[in-house]
Amino acid sequence: MSLWLERPGLHHEAAWLDIVGEIRAAEEPIVPYSLTLDLDSYLDFWHKTEQYSNGDNLGDKVRADTFFLMGDQKPGRILGAINLRYGLNEYLRLYGGHIGYGIRPSERGKGYATAMLGLGLKECRRSGMKKVLLTCETWNRASARVMEHQGAVLENVVNLGEKRFARYWIEL
Repeated sequence: MSLWLERPGLHHEAAWLDIVGEIRAAEEPIVPYSLTLDLDSYLDFWHKTEQYSNGDNLGDKVRADTFFLMGDQKPGRILGAINLRYGLNEYLRLYGGHIGYGIRPSERGKGYATAMLGLGLKECRRSGMKKVLLTCETWNRASARVMEHQGAVLENVVNLGEKRFARYWIEL
């Protein structure tokens, strides 16, 4: 199976509604947050991702790109999403990192997260980044394994209220 990353385009609306609907039906949080940006309209979501990518109207946010993971065995179906952040604000430095990613519930356990992170790391290299910070809550061993499989090294664990976040670095 061939996998690749695609920037959100207007032609992805039905596939976006499908993945967001599946995640909501599973009563799970939307991960990465950038998959919806808390917006219910695809057009609003698309415009906002364009703003983040261009560095427009960021406020306290950082420039970022969101990509959909696509595959040739399931044409037109979004398998997951990854958000690449090209800088770190205070919150991201401690708890969020440079990269956030998630796979739709029906496609987990198939190696897609590891492949998607690998593709995301290539994009980070291409943009000139030398190392990236990734985080996950300490209970999320599946995400930690994905990061470790891509060469991530645990730096430390930090607390945010009752949540504990493992902080990993990957040298590019």
